[in-house]
Amino acid sequence: MNRTLVIAEIGSCHDGEPLQAIRLINVARSCGADVAKFQFWSSADRLAERRHADAYREIYRRYQLPQASLALLKARCDNQGLEFMCTTYLPEDVEVVAPFVSRFKVASFEAADVALMDAHRSFDDREIIVSTGMIGDGEYWALRDEWSDVSSDVSWLHCVSSYPAPVESLNLSVIIGYGMDGFSDHSSPIETWTGALAVAAGARIIEAHLRLDDTDPQNPDAPHAMTPSQFSEYVRNIRFAETALGHGNKCVMACEAAMTPYRV
Repeated sequence: MNRTLVIAEIGSCHDGEPLQAIRLINVARSCGADVAKFQFWSSADRLAERRHADAYREIYRRYQLPQASLALLKARCDNQGLEFMCTTYLPEDVEVVAPFVSRFKVASFEAADVALMDAHRSFDDREIIVSTGMIGDGEYWALRDEWSDVSSDVSWLHCVSSYPAPVESLNLSVIIGYGMDGFSDHSSPIETWTGALAVAAGARIIEAHLRLDDTDPQNPDAPHAMTPSQFSEYVRNIRFAETALGHGNKCVMACEAAMTPYRV
């Protein structure tokens, strides 16, 4: 079994404070994550307009990271031995984030955004990870065809865009059934086995939200973001699942050697 890439999604849990974002990178490292992922938009107004989400305009403004923080956060991730990743939502922001990332992330809300696809075309040396919440069977296969026109490698994450998503809605068997590469997890923070179950269903990339113990309870990501202790347990469970899945080749295991003389 290959090692699962575990992405700590910081989202808005920095509360709009770059220094709190630095703390979250440190915590992500201590919890065993491989990646600390942030979100960047250069204009709250543009994001609200493109998403037809005027009610969220002030929320986007409140949790907007300044462009200057990207270099700071990238440097801190490098210092901690983590990969820095950053989701963009506006086509013009792809080139802003590009100098700091080795792969791109596209959220479910923008998965079918042709302008965003076009913005990625000039960066054909980097993987793109696309989440697929709110997408049905036919649209999923159509999207795969559309993104195939972008020459980069594209990885697909199963996702349920509900915050938090009920366990009965997770539908993890989709991962293997539809050839998905991973799972973007929005389930309740107390359900620390969901990432491990996704790995058992074939995921090789897991993304889940992380917050600090003192993140503002009114933060929009707080209801589905794990505390450091929960996230640590979440990662341990993923590594347990990897160990239990093993290498996938049917063979006599070393621990069976003592029993083989008794075979009939």
